Amino acid sequence: MTTLHLNGMQPFVYGVYCNRTGVFSTGNAVTDRRSSASIQTPLPEYKLFLNDPDPVDYPSTVLPTLTQQPKVSGCAASGYCVEVGVDKVVDAEVFLDLNGNGVYNPGTVDVILNRALAAGTNCIPWIGLNGLGVVVPPGTFISGFVKAIAYLTNFPIYDAENNLNGVRMYYP
Repeated sequence: MTTLHLNGMQPFVYGVYCNRTGVFSTGNAVTDRRSSASIQTPLPEYKLFLNDPDPVDYPSTVLPTLTQQPKVSGCAASGYCVEVGVDKVVDAEVFLDLNGNGVYNPGTVDVILNRALAAGTNCIPWIGLNGLGVVVPPGTFISGFVKAIAYLTNFPIYDAENNLNGVRMYYP
């Protein structure tokens, strides 16, 4: 369950939509959730309730899990595949720690790959370049981790008058 606090917003007229993709639906969560300078009509995906729904009709869900250790396969000529297995539909961020320090560092040789995944084994394509655009030599040790984002919720709004404090979402 996600709780939304409008934090003092007092719009004249507005529509409320919540969905997994945000304003757009390209398959890239980082791009899709960005704001737009023009009016968009996002697709509503999730049911919204003014009060807590009956847990019998709308039970809490079980979070997804990885079903296999992620691995990189393929070759430089045909491209690489980061294989990730999950038991539910998720949005995934795969972090390739190419500088070997154990964490993802943006703006370095480290790479982040974003993809919506279906249940089962998925191939996330990677062209074999590091975060600086240089080819990663064959045989390079690659460590990394996968962040599976379940039930990603975006709250696209337009024309939110008198909203000086922003919007807060809570995930109890």
